[in-house]
Amino acid sequence: MIDKLDNRRLGRASLVIASGTIVSRVLGLVKMAVLAAVLGVSLSYSADAFTLANALPNAIYALLIGGVISAVMVPSLVKAQLHPDGGASYTNKITTLAIILFAAITIIVTVGAPVLVWIYAGASTGSDVFNLAIIFAYWCLPQVFFYGLYGMLSEVLNSRNRFAPASWIPVLNNVVGIAGLVIFLAIWGPKAGTGPVAINWDFWQVALLCGSATFGVILQAIVLFFFWRRAGLSFKPDFKWRGIGLKSMSKTASWAFGILLTTQIANLVQTQVALIPTGVGPSLTAITYGFLLFMVPHSLVTVSINTAVYTKLSAHKVTGAYDELVSDNALSTRVVTFLLIAAAGVIAVLSPAIAKVFTADPIQQEHLTGIIAIYMLGLVPYGIVVVIQRVYYALEQTFIPFVYTLAGSGFYAIAALACIFLPKEILAYVLVLALTVSYLIQLFLALWIMPKYLPGFKRTAIIGPLLEFILLSIPAIAVSAGLVYLMGGYTGGWAVESVIKALVTCVLVGIAFAGIYLGLAKVLNLSIIKNLREFI
Repeated sequence: MIDKLDNRRLGRASLVIASGTIVSRVLGLVKMAVLAAVLGVSLSYSADAFTLANALPNAIYALLIGGVISAVMVPSLVKAQLHPDGGASYTNKITTLAIILFAAITIIVTVGAPVLVWIYAGASTGSDVFNLAIIFAYWCLPQVFFYGLYGMLSEVLNSRNRFAPASWIPVLNNVVGIAGLVIFLAIWGPKAGTGPVAINWDFWQVALLCGSATFGVILQAIVLFFFWRRAGLSFKPDFKWRGIGLKSMSKTASWAFGILLTTQIANLVQTQVALIPTGVGPSLTAITYGFLLFMVPHSLVTVSINTAVYTKLSAHKVTGAYDELVSDNALSTRVVTFLLIAAAGVIAVLSPAIAKVFTADPIQQEHLTGIIAIYMLGLVPYGIVVVIQRVYYALEQTFIPFVYTLAGSGFYAIAALACIFLPKEILAYVLVLALTVSYLIQLFLALWIMPKYLPGFKRTAIIGPLLEFILLSIPAIAVSAGLVYLMGGYTGGWAVESVIKALVTCVLVGIAFAGIYLGLAKVLNLSIIKNLREFI
Protein backbone atom coordinates (compact mmCIF):
# COMPACT_ATOMS: atom_id res chain seq x y z
CA MET A 1 0.00 0.00 0.00
CA ILE A 2 1.49 3.33 -1.06
CA ASP A 3 1.12 6.06 1.55
CA LYS A 4 0.30 9.31 -0.27
CA LEU A 5 0.94 12.69 1.34
CA ASP A 6 -1.82 15.30 1.24
CA ASN A 7 -0.73 18.95 1.00
CA ARG A 8 -0.84 19.44 4.76
CA ARG A 9 1.32 16.39 5.44
CA LEU A 10 3.52 17.36 2.52
CA GLY A 11 4.00 20.76 4.12
CA ARG A 12 4.88 19.21 7.46
CA ALA A 13 7.34 16.87 5.76
CA SER A 14 8.93 19.82 3.97
CA LEU A 15 9.22 21.70 7.25
CA VAL A 16 10.87 18.71 8.92
CA ILE A 17 13.38 18.53 6.09
CA ALA A 18 13.88 22.30 6.16
CA SER A 19 14.41 22.41 9.93
CA GLY A 20 17.14 19.80 9.77
CA THR A 21 18.63 21.51 6.74
CA ILE A 22 18.64 24.88 8.52
CA VAL A 23 20.60 23.51 11.47
CA SER A 24 22.95 21.63 9.18
CA ARG A 25 23.51 24.61 6.88
CA VAL A 26 24.07 27.02 9.76
CA LEU A 27 26.72 24.67 11.11
CA GLY A 28 28.03 24.34 7.56
CA LEU A 29 28.47 28.10 7.39
CA VAL A 30 30.27 28.01 10.73
CA LYS A 31 32.54 25.30 9.34
CA MET A 32 33.20 27.44 6.26
CA ALA A 33 34.15 30.40 8.47
CA VAL A 34 36.54 28.27 10.56
CA LEU A 35 38.00 26.72 7.41
CA ALA A 36 38.56 30.22 6.02
CA ALA A 37 40.51 31.02 9.18
CA VAL A 38 42.65 27.94 8.62
CA LEU A 39 43.25 28.25 4.86
CA GLY A 40 41.91 31.61 3.63
CA VAL A 41 39.32 32.22 0.91
CA SER A 42 41.41 33.44 -2.00
CA LEU A 43 45.11 34.02 -2.79
CA SER A 44 45.93 30.75 -0.98
CA TYR A 45 47.58 27.74 -2.61
CA SER A 46 46.67 25.44 0.28
CA ALA A 47 43.02 26.55 0.15
CA ASP A 48 42.72 25.68 -3.53
CA ALA A 49 44.51 22.34 -2.98
CA PHE A 50 42.11 21.32 -0.21
CA THR A 51 39.08 22.62 -2.10
CA LEU A 52 40.07 20.50 -5.11
CA ALA A 53 40.78 17.34 -3.08
CA ASN A 54 37.68 17.60 -0.90
CA ALA A 55 35.49 18.24 -3.94
CA LEU A 56 36.62 15.04 -5.67
CA PRO A 57 34.47 12.67 -3.54
CA ASN A 58 31.39 14.80 -4.23
CA ALA A 59 32.17 14.86 -7.94
CA ILE A 60 32.71 11.10 -8.14
CA TYR A 61 29.60 10.41 -6.06
CA ALA A 62 27.48 12.76 -8.17
CA LEU A 63 28.80 11.26 -11.41
CA LEU A 64 28.71 7.53 -10.67
CA ILE A 65 26.19 7.17 -7.86
CA GLY A 66 24.09 10.18 -6.88
CA GLY A 67 22.23 10.84 -10.09
CA VAL A 68 21.37 7.17 -10.60
CA ILE A 69 20.03 6.85 -7.05
CA SER A 70 17.91 9.96 -7.43
CA ALA A 71 16.52 9.08 -10.85
CA VAL A 72 15.96 5.36 -10.39
CA MET A 73 15.65 4.42 -6.73
CA VAL A 74 12.64 6.41 -5.51
CA PRO A 75 10.23 5.35 -8.32
CA SER A 76 11.46 1.73 -8.02
CA LEU A 77 11.18 1.67 -4.23
CA VAL A 78 7.70 3.19 -4.34
CA LYS A 79 6.59 0.53 -6.85
CA ALA A 80 8.10 -2.21 -4.67
CA GLN A 81 5.82 -1.21 -1.81
CA LEU A 82 2.95 -2.82 -3.79
CA HIS A 83 4.59 -6.24 -3.23
CA PRO A 84 3.10 -8.52 -0.53
CA ASP A 85 6.08 -7.89 1.80
CA GLY A 86 5.81 -4.11 1.37
CA GLY A 87 9.03 -4.01 -0.65
CA ALA A 88 11.31 -5.28 2.16
CA SER A 89 12.94 -8.02 0.07
CA TYR A 90 13.47 -5.71 -2.91
CA THR A 91 15.00 -3.07 -0.65
CA ASN A 92 17.51 -5.54 0.81
CA LYS A 93 18.50 -6.83 -2.63
CA ILE A 94 19.03 -3.40 -4.16
CA THR A 95 20.85 -2.09 -1.08
CA THR A 96 23.22 -5.08 -1.06
CA LEU A 97 24.03 -4.54 -4.72
CA ALA A 98 24.55 -0.83 -4.15
CA ILE A 99 26.97 -1.38 -1.25
CA ILE A 100 29.13 -3.71 -3.35
CA LEU A 101 29.22 -1.21 -6.23
CA PHE A 102 30.04 1.67 -3.88
CA ALA A 103 32.94 -0.27 -2.38
CA ALA A 104 34.39 -1.17 -5.78
CA ILE A 105 34.13 2.39 -7.06
CA THR A 106 35.73 3.79 -3.89
CA ILE A 107 38.72 1.45 -4.05
CA ILE A 108 39.35 2.29 -7.70
CA VAL A 109 39.14 6.08 -7.30
CA THR A 110 41.25 6.12 -4.13
CA VAL A 111 44.04 4.12 -5.74
CA GLY A 112 43.77 6.44 -8.74
CA ALA A 113 43.92 9.66 -6.69
CA PRO A 114 46.90 11.13 -8.62
CA VAL A 115 45.12 10.51 -11.93
CA LEU A 116 41.91 12.17 -10.70
CA VAL A 117 43.78 15.20 -9.44
CA TRP A 118 45.62 15.38 -12.75
CA ILE A 119 42.29 15.26 -14.63
CA TYR A 120 40.77 18.05 -12.55
CA ALA A 121 43.89 20.20 -12.01
CA GLY A 122 44.81 20.32 -15.70
CA ALA A 123 47.02 23.36 -16.23
CA SER A 124 48.15 23.23 -12.58
CA THR A 125 49.88 19.85 -13.06
CA GLY A 126 53.29 19.90 -11.41
CA SER A 127 52.49 22.95 -9.30
CA ASP A 128 52.39 23.11 -5.52
CA VAL A 129 48.58 23.13 -5.65
CA PHE A 130 48.68 19.88 -7.65
CA ASN A 131 51.17 18.10 -5.38
CA LEU A 132 49.42 19.06 -2.16
CA ALA A 133 46.00 18.17 -3.61
CA ILE A 134 47.19 14.58 -4.25
CA ILE A 135 48.18 14.21 -0.60
CA PHE A 136 44.81 15.55 0.53
CA ALA A 137 42.92 13.40 -2.00
CA TYR A 138 44.15 10.10 -0.54
CA TRP A 139 42.48 11.06 2.74
CA CYS A 140 39.29 12.46 1.20
CA LEU A 141 38.38 9.95 -1.53
CA PRO A 142 37.18 7.18 0.86
CA GLN A 143 34.24 9.53 1.43
CA VAL A 144 32.81 8.26 -1.88
CA PHE A 145 31.63 4.97 -0.31
CA PHE A 146 29.95 6.69 2.61
CA TYR A 147 28.33 9.39 0.47
CA GLY A 148 26.88 6.58 -1.62
CA LEU A 149 25.70 4.65 1.43
CA TYR A 150 24.11 7.76 2.92
CA GLY A 151 22.39 8.57 -0.39
CA MET A 152 21.03 5.05 -0.77
CA LEU A 153 19.76 4.78 2.81
CA SER A 154 18.21 8.25 2.54
CA GLU A 155 16.23 7.39 -0.57
CA VAL A 156 14.93 4.20 1.04
CA LEU A 157 13.64 6.19 4.01
CA ASN A 158 12.29 8.99 1.79
CA SER A 159 10.36 6.48 -0.33
CA ARG A 160 8.54 5.52 2.88
CA ASN A 161 7.90 9.14 3.84
CA ARG A 162 10.53 9.07 6.62
CA PHE A 163 12.28 12.36 5.92
CA ALA A 164 13.61 13.48 9.31
CA PRO A 165 16.67 11.20 9.75
CA ALA A 166 18.35 12.04 6.44
CA SER A 167 17.65 15.75 7.04
CA TRP A 168 19.08 15.92 10.56
CA ILE A 169 22.01 13.48 10.49
CA PRO A 170 24.28 15.77 8.38
CA VAL A 171 24.41 17.91 11.53
CA LEU A 172 26.78 15.27 12.93
CA ASN A 173 29.02 15.64 9.89
CA ASN A 174 29.32 19.39 10.39
CA VAL A 175 29.93 19.06 14.15
CA VAL A 176 32.81 16.66 13.52
CA GLY A 177 34.22 18.92 10.81
CA ILE A 178 34.05 22.02 13.02
CA ALA A 179 35.68 20.16 15.91
CA GLY A 180 38.57 19.06 13.71
CA LEU A 181 39.14 22.59 12.39
CA VAL A 182 38.96 24.15 15.86
CA ILE A 183 41.54 21.65 17.14
CA PHE A 184 43.69 22.51 14.11
CA LEU A 185 43.51 26.21 14.96
CA ALA A 186 44.29 25.54 18.62
CA ILE A 187 47.43 23.58 17.75
CA TRP A 188 48.83 25.33 14.67
CA GLY A 189 47.04 28.67 14.58
CA PRO A 190 45.20 30.45 11.76
CA LYS A 191 46.06 29.84 8.12
CA ALA A 192 48.74 27.25 8.92
CA GLY A 193 50.20 25.84 5.75
CA THR A 194 49.03 28.63 3.44
CA GLY A 195 51.24 30.00 0.75
CA PRO A 196 52.80 28.41 -2.32
CA VAL A 197 54.97 25.76 -0.63
CA ALA A 198 53.47 22.31 -0.14
CA ILE A 199 56.13 21.19 2.38
CA ASN A 200 54.54 23.54 4.95
CA TRP A 201 52.20 20.64 5.71
CA ASP A 202 53.25 17.73 7.93
CA PHE A 203 51.51 14.38 8.42
CA TRP A 204 49.50 15.38 11.50
CA GLN A 205 48.18 18.57 9.92
CA VAL A 206 46.97 16.65 6.87
CA ALA A 207 45.53 13.86 9.04
CA LEU A 208 43.53 16.27 11.19
CA LEU A 209 42.27 18.49 8.37
CA CYS A 210 41.29 15.73 5.94
CA GLY A 211 40.65 12.98 8.48
CA SER A 212 38.02 15.00 10.36
CA ALA A 213 36.29 15.83 7.06
CA THR A 214 36.17 12.14 6.11
CA PHE A 215 35.12 10.92 9.56
CA GLY A 216 32.12 13.28 9.50
CA VAL A 217 30.91 11.69 6.25
CA ILE A 218 31.44 8.19 7.67
CA LEU A 219 29.41 9.02 10.78
CA GLN A 220 26.40 10.44 8.91
CA ALA A 221 26.15 7.26 6.81
CA ILE A 222 26.56 4.72 9.60
CA VAL A 223 24.05 6.37 11.94
CA LEU A 224 21.36 6.38 9.25
CA PHE A 225 21.18 2.57 9.40
CA PHE A 226 19.68 2.74 12.90
CA PHE A 227 16.53 4.42 11.57
CA TRP A 228 15.54 1.60 9.24
CA ARG A 229 13.70 -0.37 11.91
CA ARG A 230 11.42 2.59 12.56
CA ALA A 231 10.48 2.47 8.88
CA GLY A 232 9.56 -1.21 9.22
CA LEU A 233 12.78 -2.46 7.65
CA SER A 234 15.61 -4.68 8.82
CA PHE A 235 18.62 -4.90 6.55
CA LYS A 236 19.79 -8.39 5.64
CA PRO A 237 22.32 -8.81 2.81
CA ASP A 238 20.61 -10.48 -0.14
CA PHE A 239 22.61 -11.44 -3.23
CA LYS A 240 19.67 -12.85 -5.23
CA TRP A 241 19.44 -10.06 -7.77
CA ARG A 242 17.65 -11.90 -10.57
CA GLY A 243 14.21 -10.47 -11.22
CA ILE A 244 14.64 -7.09 -9.51
CA GLY A 245 14.35 -5.18 -12.79
CA LEU A 246 18.00 -4.34 -13.41
CA LYS A 247 17.46 -4.33 -17.18
CA SER A 248 14.62 -1.81 -17.07
CA MET A 249 16.43 0.30 -14.49
CA SER A 250 19.60 0.33 -16.56
CA LYS A 251 17.93 2.31 -19.36
CA THR A 252 16.69 4.95 -16.96
CA ALA A 253 20.00 4.93 -15.12
CA SER A 254 22.03 5.30 -18.31
CA TRP A 255 20.44 8.64 -19.18
CA ALA A 256 20.73 9.74 -15.54
CA PHE A 257 24.41 8.88 -15.75
CA GLY A 258 24.63 10.91 -18.96
CA ILE A 259 23.16 13.90 -17.14
CA LEU A 260 25.78 13.70 -14.43
CA LEU A 261 28.57 13.01 -16.92
CA THR A 262 27.86 16.17 -18.90
CA THR A 263 27.58 18.17 -15.68
CA GLN A 264 30.85 16.82 -14.33
CA ILE A 265 32.67 17.50 -17.59
CA ALA A 266 31.54 21.11 -17.33
CA ASN A 267 32.62 21.16 -13.67
CA LEU A 268 35.98 19.70 -14.63
CA VAL A 269 36.52 22.48 -17.14
CA GLN A 270 35.42 25.02 -14.52
CA THR A 271 37.89 23.63 -11.97
CA GLN A 272 40.81 23.78 -14.38
CA VAL A 273 39.98 27.32 -15.49
CA ALA A 274 39.25 28.49 -11.93
CA LEU A 275 42.74 27.41 -10.82
CA ILE A 276 44.37 29.77 -13.34
CA PRO A 277 44.03 32.95 -11.23
CA THR A 278 45.25 31.30 -7.98
CA GLY A 279 47.34 33.81 -6.05
CA VAL A 280 46.26 36.71 -8.30
CA GLY A 281 42.48 37.04 -8.03
CA PRO A 282 39.40 35.12 -6.91
CA SER A 283 39.87 31.48 -7.92
CA LEU A 284 38.61 27.98 -7.15
CA THR A 285 38.14 28.43 -3.40
CA ALA A 286 36.24 31.72 -3.74
CA ILE A 287 33.97 30.13 -6.37
CA THR A 288 33.43 27.12 -4.11
CA TYR A 289 32.53 29.34 -1.15
CA GLY A 290 30.10 31.22 -3.36
CA PHE A 291 28.54 27.97 -4.51
CA LEU A 292 28.20 26.68 -0.94
CA LEU A 293 26.37 29.89 -0.01
CA PHE A 294 24.28 29.49 -3.17
CA MET A 295 23.32 26.01 -1.97
CA VAL A 296 22.05 27.24 1.42
CA PRO A 297 18.74 28.71 0.14
CA HIS A 298 18.56 26.01 -2.53
CA SER A 299 18.77 23.30 0.13
CA LEU A 300 16.41 25.03 2.55
CA VAL A 301 13.76 25.68 -0.08
CA THR A 302 14.12 23.54 -3.20
CA VAL A 303 15.54 20.39 -1.68
CA SER A 304 13.28 20.48 1.40
CA ILE A 305 10.11 20.82 -0.66
CA ASN A 306 11.22 18.73 -3.62
CA THR A 307 12.33 15.73 -1.56
CA ALA A 308 8.83 15.28 -0.16
CA VAL A 309 7.10 16.20 -3.42
CA TYR A 310 9.20 13.75 -5.46
CA THR A 311 7.92 10.79 -3.49
CA LYS A 312 4.37 12.05 -3.96
CA LEU A 313 4.85 12.58 -7.70
CA SER A 314 6.25 9.06 -8.05
CA ALA A 315 3.17 7.69 -6.26
CA HIS A 316 0.91 9.65 -8.65
CA LYS A 317 2.75 8.10 -11.61
CA VAL A 318 2.37 4.58 -10.21
CA THR A 319 -1.39 5.05 -9.63
CA GLY A 320 -1.98 6.96 -12.89
CA ALA A 321 -3.15 10.17 -11.16
CA TYR A 322 -1.63 12.54 -13.74
CA ASP A 323 -3.97 15.46 -12.98
CA GLU A 324 -2.78 15.39 -9.36
CA LEU A 325 0.81 15.17 -10.56
CA VAL A 326 0.35 18.36 -12.62
CA SER A 327 -1.39 20.15 -9.75
CA ASP A 328 1.19 19.21 -7.12
CA ASN A 329 4.06 20.21 -9.41
CA ALA A 330 2.48 23.62 -10.08
CA LEU A 331 1.94 24.22 -6.37
CA SER A 332 5.44 23.23 -5.32
CA THR A 333 7.00 25.26 -8.14
CA ARG A 334 5.09 28.41 -7.09
CA VAL A 335 6.22 28.06 -3.49
CA VAL A 336 9.83 27.34 -4.48
CA THR A 337 9.92 30.29 -6.90
CA PHE A 338 8.43 32.72 -4.38
CA LEU A 339 10.92 31.80 -1.65
CA LEU A 340 13.98 31.59 -3.90
CA ILE A 341 13.39 35.04 -5.39
CA ALA A 342 13.31 36.44 -1.87
CA ALA A 343 16.47 34.56 -0.91
CA ALA A 344 18.35 35.63 -4.05
CA GLY A 345 17.39 39.27 -3.59
CA VAL A 346 18.31 39.59 0.08
CA ILE A 347 21.57 37.61 -0.21
CA ALA A 348 22.74 39.67 -3.21
CA VAL A 349 21.96 42.91 -1.37
CA LEU A 350 23.77 41.69 1.75
CA SER A 351 26.76 40.17 -0.07
CA PRO A 352 29.34 42.60 1.44
CA ALA A 353 28.18 41.85 4.99
CA ILE A 354 28.08 38.10 4.29
CA ALA A 355 31.61 38.19 2.88
CA LYS A 356 32.80 39.95 6.05
CA VAL A 357 31.61 36.98 8.13
CA PHE A 358 34.00 34.65 6.30
CA THR A 359 37.12 36.75 5.93
CA ALA A 360 38.60 39.84 7.55
CA ASP A 361 40.91 40.55 4.62
CA PRO A 362 39.50 43.49 2.58
CA ILE A 363 40.71 42.12 -0.76
CA GLN A 364 39.25 38.68 -0.11
CA GLN A 365 36.01 40.34 1.04
CA GLU A 366 35.78 42.17 -2.26
CA HIS A 367 36.40 38.96 -4.19
CA LEU A 368 33.79 36.99 -2.26
CA THR A 369 31.22 39.81 -2.40
CA GLY A 370 31.24 39.83 -6.19
CA ILE A 371 31.11 36.04 -6.46
CA ILE A 372 28.13 35.78 -4.08
CA ALA A 373 26.15 38.53 -5.80
CA ILE A 374 26.62 37.02 -9.26
CA TYR A 375 25.75 33.53 -8.04
CA MET A 376 22.37 34.78 -6.83
CA LEU A 377 21.35 35.59 -10.42
CA GLY A 378 21.17 31.85 -11.12
CA LEU A 379 19.45 30.71 -7.92
CA VAL A 380 15.86 30.88 -9.21
CA PRO A 381 16.36 29.26 -12.64
CA TYR A 382 18.48 26.53 -11.07
CA GLY A 383 15.81 25.81 -8.45
CA ILE A 384 13.01 25.59 -11.02
CA VAL A 385 15.10 23.31 -13.24
CA VAL A 386 15.60 20.94 -10.29
CA VAL A 387 11.85 20.91 -9.58
CA ILE A 388 11.01 20.20 -13.22
CA GLN A 389 13.70 17.54 -13.41
CA ARG A 390 12.01 15.56 -10.63
CA VAL A 391 8.80 15.55 -12.68
CA TYR A 392 10.66 13.92 -15.56
CA TYR A 393 12.24 11.45 -13.12
CA ALA A 394 8.83 10.58 -11.64
CA LEU A 395 7.60 9.94 -15.18
CA GLU A 396 10.72 7.78 -15.69
CA GLN A 397 11.72 9.99 -18.61
CA THR A 398 15.41 10.66 -17.95
CA PHE A 399 16.32 11.19 -21.61
CA ILE A 400 14.82 14.70 -21.72
CA PRO A 401 16.75 15.98 -18.67
CA PHE A 402 19.85 14.58 -20.38
CA VAL A 403 19.09 16.64 -23.51
CA TYR A 404 18.62 19.96 -21.76
CA THR A 405 21.48 19.31 -19.32
CA LEU A 406 23.76 18.56 -22.26
CA ALA A 407 22.77 21.85 -23.88
CA GLY A 408 23.34 23.89 -20.70
CA SER A 409 26.55 22.12 -19.68
CA GLY A 410 27.88 22.26 -23.23
CA PHE A 411 27.38 26.00 -23.33
CA TYR A 412 29.05 26.39 -19.93
CA ALA A 413 32.08 24.28 -20.87
CA ILE A 414 32.65 26.35 -24.01
CA ALA A 415 32.13 29.61 -22.11
CA ALA A 416 34.52 28.49 -19.37
CA LEU A 417 37.22 27.65 -21.91
CA ALA A 418 36.77 31.08 -23.47
CA CYS A 419 37.42 32.63 -20.06
CA ILE A 420 41.10 31.65 -20.20
CA PHE A 421 41.64 34.68 -22.43
CA LEU A 422 40.26 37.07 -19.80
CA PRO A 423 42.35 38.99 -17.26
CA LYS A 424 42.88 36.81 -14.17
CA GLU A 425 41.34 39.46 -11.92
CA ILE A 426 37.86 39.06 -13.47
CA LEU A 427 37.98 35.48 -14.73
CA ALA A 428 36.09 33.97 -11.77
CA TYR A 429 33.24 36.50 -12.00
CA VAL A 430 32.61 35.72 -15.67
CA LEU A 431 32.72 31.99 -14.94
CA VAL A 432 29.90 32.34 -12.43
CA LEU A 433 27.88 34.57 -14.76
CA ALA A 434 28.19 31.99 -17.53
CA LEU A 435 26.82 29.40 -15.10
CA THR A 436 23.63 31.45 -14.71
CA VAL A 437 23.19 31.54 -18.48
CA SER A 438 23.54 27.75 -18.61
CA TYR A 439 20.72 27.42 -16.04
CA LEU A 440 18.50 29.67 -18.15
CA ILE A 441 19.15 27.51 -21.22
CA GLN A 442 18.18 24.37 -19.28
CA LEU A 443 15.04 26.03 -17.90
CA PHE A 444 13.85 27.14 -21.34
CA LEU A 445 14.32 23.67 -22.86
CA ALA A 446 12.81 21.82 -19.87
CA LEU A 447 9.65 23.93 -20.00
CA TRP A 448 9.41 23.86 -23.79
CA ILE A 449 9.47 20.04 -23.95
CA MET A 450 7.39 19.16 -20.87
CA PRO A 451 3.84 19.42 -22.39
CA LYS A 452 4.73 16.61 -24.81
CA TYR A 453 5.28 14.21 -21.91
CA LEU A 454 2.75 15.48 -19.37
CA PRO A 455 -0.65 16.42 -20.85
CA GLY A 456 -2.25 19.20 -18.86
CA PHE A 457 1.06 20.84 -18.00
CA LYS A 458 0.95 24.60 -18.61
CA ARG A 459 4.13 26.60 -19.08
CA THR A 460 2.26 29.70 -17.89
CA ALA A 461 1.82 27.99 -14.52
CA ILE A 462 5.59 28.35 -14.10
CA ILE A 463 6.41 31.53 -16.04
CA GLY A 464 3.47 33.60 -14.77
CA PRO A 465 4.31 33.34 -11.05
CA LEU A 466 8.01 33.81 -11.85
CA LEU A 467 7.43 37.20 -13.49
CA GLU A 468 4.89 38.17 -10.83
CA PHE A 469 7.28 37.47 -7.95
CA ILE A 470 10.21 39.24 -9.66
CA LEU A 471 8.12 42.42 -9.91
CA LEU A 472 7.01 41.94 -6.30
CA SER A 473 10.62 41.74 -5.12
CA ILE A 474 11.79 45.02 -6.71
CA PRO A 475 10.56 47.34 -3.90
CA ALA A 476 12.01 45.00 -1.26
CA ILE A 477 15.37 44.89 -3.05
CA ALA A 478 15.45 48.68 -3.50
CA VAL A 479 14.66 49.44 0.14
CA SER A 480 17.04 46.77 1.45
CA ALA A 481 19.89 47.98 -0.76
CA GLY A 482 19.26 51.50 0.50
CA LEU A 483 19.51 50.29 4.10
CA VAL A 484 22.77 48.45 3.43
CA TYR A 485 24.16 51.59 1.78
CA LEU A 486 23.15 53.78 4.72
CA MET A 487 24.76 51.30 7.11
CA GLY A 488 28.02 51.51 5.15
CA GLY A 489 27.90 48.05 3.60
CA TYR A 490 28.93 49.28 0.15
CA THR A 491 31.42 51.90 1.30
CA GLY A 492 33.47 50.02 3.90
CA GLY A 493 31.53 51.59 6.76
CA TRP A 494 29.79 50.37 9.91
CA ALA A 495 28.12 47.27 8.40
CA VAL A 496 31.47 45.66 7.52
CA GLU A 497 33.64 46.88 10.38
CA SER A 498 33.33 43.61 12.30
CA VAL A 499 31.69 40.21 12.11
CA ILE A 500 29.15 41.18 14.78
CA LYS A 501 28.13 44.32 12.91
CA ALA A 502 27.90 42.35 9.68
CA LEU A 503 25.60 39.81 11.33
CA VAL A 504 23.45 42.58 12.82
CA THR A 505 23.18 44.12 9.36
CA CYS A 506 22.12 40.78 7.88
CA VAL A 507 19.41 40.30 10.52
CA LEU A 508 17.99 43.84 10.30
CA VAL A 509 17.99 44.02 6.51
CA GLY A 510 16.66 40.47 6.24
CA ILE A 511 13.69 41.35 8.46
CA ALA A 512 13.02 44.50 6.45
CA PHE A 513 13.16 42.60 3.16
CA ALA A 514 10.83 39.85 4.39
CA GLY A 515 8.38 42.39 5.79
CA ILE A 516 8.13 44.32 2.53
CA TYR A 517 8.03 41.23 0.28
CA LEU A 518 5.44 39.32 2.29
CA GLY A 519 3.54 42.48 3.13
CA LEU A 520 3.09 43.39 -0.53
CA ALA A 521 1.97 39.84 -1.34
CA LYS A 522 -0.59 40.07 1.46
CA VAL A 523 -1.85 43.53 0.48
CA LEU A 524 -2.19 42.48 -3.16
CA ASN A 525 -4.01 39.34 -2.01
CA LEU A 526 -1.79 37.05 -4.08
CA SER A 527 -2.64 33.35 -4.08
CA ILE A 528 0.90 32.50 -2.95
CA ILE A 529 -0.05 33.42 0.63
CA LYS A 530 -2.70 30.71 0.57
CA ASN A 531 -0.21 28.30 -1.02
CA LEU A 532 2.28 28.95 1.78
CA ARG A 533 -0.41 28.27 4.37
CA GLU A 534 -1.17 24.95 2.69
CA PHE A 535 2.42 23.94 3.27
CA ILE A 536 2.47 25.23 6.87
